[in-house]
This record gives sequence, C-alpha cells and structure tokens, in this order.
Amino acid sequence: MTQTQSRPNIIWISLESVRADHTSVGGYHRDTTPNLRRIADLRDGRSFDNCFSHARWTPAVSSSILTGTYLTTHGVGHANTRDVRRLPEDLQTVPELLSATGYATAGFSTNPWISDVTGLDRGFERFKANPNRDDFLSPRGVRAGLKYLREFTSTGAGFETEPIYHAQCLPPYYQCQSLCEWVDDLSADEEDRPYFLYTHMNSSHHPYNPPLSLLERFLGEFEGTPKEAIETAKELTNNIWREVAHGCDFTDQERAALTAVYDAELAFTDHLVGKLFDHVRRNTDEKTVFVVTGDHGELFGEQGVLGHNLTLHDGLTKVPMVTYGMNFPERVTEGIVQHVDVMQTLVGAVGGDTSQFQGVDLTRETRDYALMQRGPRLDDLDTILEHNPDCDIGRYHAGAVDCIRSAEWKLQRSDDRTELFALPDEETNVADDHPDVAAEMEAKLDEMLPDKRFDDDDREAANQVELSSQMEDHLADLGYL
Repeated sequence: MTQTQSRPNIIWISLESVRADHTSVGGYHRDTTPNLRRIADLRDGRSFDNCFSHARWTPAVSSSILTGTYLTTHGVGHANTRDVRRLPEDLQTVPELLSATGYATAGFSTNPWISDVTGLDRGFERFKANPNRDDFLSPRGVRAGLKYLREFTSTGAGFETEPIYHAQCLPPYYQCQSLCEWVDDLSADEEDRPYFLYTHMNSSHHPYNPPLSLLERFLGEFEGTPKEAIETAKELTNNIWREVAHGCDFTDQERAALTAVYDAELAFTDHLVGKLFDHVRRNTDEKTVFVVTGDHGELFGEQGVLGHNLTLHDGLTKVPMVTYGMNFPERVTEGIVQHVDVMQTLVGAVGGDTSQFQGVDLTRETRDYALMQRGPRLDDLDTILEHNPDCDIGRYHAGAVDCIRSAEWKLQRSDDRTELFALPDEETNVADDHPDVAAEMEAKLDEMLPDKRFDDDDREAANQVELSSQMEDHLADLGYL
C-alpha cells in the first residue's frame, strides 16, 4: 500500500485476551482460529510471528492502539481499576487524525473501558458501546437473532433448553450484525470518503461463556459436560486473586476446563471475524485493509498468574497480528512488531499526521526490541495477602515495570529490582550471569522510553474516570472489581 494508490477503507479488529500460542496462526495444536489462518494465507494476507502488546490490560493497550503512544505517555490504565485516568486532551486519537484527512470514522466496543468513560470514543463520528436490552429488541437485534437461529446448532447453544446459554451468544452476534450493516451504510452514504472502522470484540474475556456446540469440540481431556466445563472454569476465574494467592495449583481437570472454554471462545470470536471479513469482500469492491489482533493475552498459571495481571510474561504480551491489504515483506512479518507500528504505518500511508506516534513505519524500518509497561500493583499484592498471608508476593514487582524484549532476551526493571530472562525461560533471573547483556538491554530500554510522560501525581477530577453504577456492575462481571 502506498500513498499514490487510492486510499483504502481501514477495519481494525481488536480481540480481547487472545494469546498468540492458542491460535491457528501461532502454531497451536488446535485449529481455534481457522478464519485468521485463512485471511493470512490469502495473497494479500500476512501473519506476524512476533507481535507484542504494549501492556497487560485493555484500557492501556487500547489507548496505545488509538493514539500510537506508549503507556507512560498516555497514562490510561497505568493505575488500578478505580484510579484509571481519562485520555489526555493533548493527545489526538487515530479517528481524529484520519477524520482530518477526510475519512469517515466509526467505532463499536463491547468492553466498558473503550467508551466515553476513558475518552477513547473521541473522534468517532459514529460510536456504539456495550449494547443493551433495547438494542437486542430493535430491528437490527431481531436480524442478529435470526442469524443466530440459522447457526445455533454449529456456533450457538444447540438444542439447550436453558435460555441463558442462548442469551450469552446474542451480544457478539449483535455486534457482528451491526458491523456488517455499518460497512454497508458507510459504503453507501460516504461514497466520496473512505472509512476507518474500529471494533473491540470482548467475548473472549473471562468468565468464559462459549457456545455449547463449539465447546463440545474442544473438551479434550475434560471428563465432564460442556456446561460442567464452563462452571469449573468460572469458579476459578471468578476467584482470580484466591487462585493467585495459592499459586494457581490447578488440578488436571481444572486446567482442562480452562483450556477448553478459552479455546472455544477463541473459535467463536474467529467465526464472527470471518463473517465480517466475508461480508466486506462480498458486498464492496472498494479496497479495504483489514487488521485483526489480540489486545493482550491471558495466563493460565504461568508465573503463578491467572488472567491478565501482575506480570509481562509472553503469554500475556505476545498476540496474533493478521493483516489483509498491506503488502509487508517477509522480514517484517518475521521480526518484532507492536500495535503502534502497524497503526503508524496505516495512518502514515493514507496521509495522516503521525508526529505523535512512538512506533516505526514498517514500510521504511523494523524494530529489534519491543517495549512493554505496567503500572504499580500494590493494591493487588495486598489483596493476594488477604487470601493467603503466606504467599510469596516477592516474585511480583510492586512498583511500575518497564520491560524490553528482543528475540532472545527479556529485561524487566522497576524500583524493586532488575531481571533478565534468557527466553523462553521467564522464571530464572540470569542478570548476574550475563551482566553485559543486562547492561546492553538496560541501555536500550532507557533509549526507548518515551520522553513525554503523563503526570502520575496529577489526580485532578477532570483526569480521573467516573464509574457509574452500571459500569461498576459490568466491571465486576468481568472481574475488574
């Protein structure tokens, strides 16, 4: 893609909590994401082998994606849930930047953090967050329900008689239906403008509730029914800090249940991605660039963690990245990339201002190191001790962490200590054994850290998010509160 070509439509799809090594494009033994693999295998498709997220959770990562900046620049999600700050006004969002070049912009999120609460809706001409009962009863909701009824035996709850198992499938179907209809509207109503469509699909966030018919295919070594697998996994993910406090010492059946329901969720989300991709190709002849990626990954006991918290382990930061319509050379798809690089390349290619971006333009250069960051976690460590006063919390950094990763090494630094890992081992600190490597990595980390940093001491009300009771309930359902 070059600036001399007609400007394409851009569709960016972020998938919640998808780690690369559980996908079909990441070498997984189960075919969890056949549509991602199919898109990557097309002539104009690409799959990036080493894409790394910028942080450990959605508000931080999504802010990086939508501003092209690192966590310590935008500050969103640096603190804990109740202290999440809004996006600074001096940072422009990607939809604002693209709108200035003549793009129509639309966004749809089913994660509560990507909304007006954090300011991540800024710049979208059309934005929908967290559909509700009225949406499901609307004409569009009825159309989504009819689509579900056509597929309920293959990607739904099958002939299950308990309504809740069908109801849990409807929000993702509604989101997919809305996106397909938005694509049609944008193509028809904005014929003189290309469009940027951003969406965050949240169904793969814990607690996992995959369609029973899909889960049946992924039970593997779990010895119970699909519903029993869901309940077994839910008992664990609804009590994450209890599990972390006791070392995530899962039984074989608990681990099998977690793996089954997570993989089934990935397969469900992948199915909907495939439906949207096929709809666009079938119903428009306009050039459209697709980007599909995980916002961050998920841990299932690595470093004693369940979910996405506390650490910057590869299982949490290495994510799939599949593109269509961007003809990257092989050296780019095999090397290290991050979300800000792909977004910077896209925005720059269509004439947008990338002066605030902190990535690299992949048409001109590559990177040898990924930068990942995490805010302080003192409150989390206190919670762990409440569950188990004997837990060794010293393995986790209490202060903010800056992390740099190359193909062979990972260095983490906080006020607590500096650690060096010889990959893939992320348990053994070898900084004393390889002082030259540690010094080189630390110097590179200092070079990469952004000069522009948010003010961590700024606690003005205007910069802090306000959580409504409805959002607090939603966050509690997702395990944030």
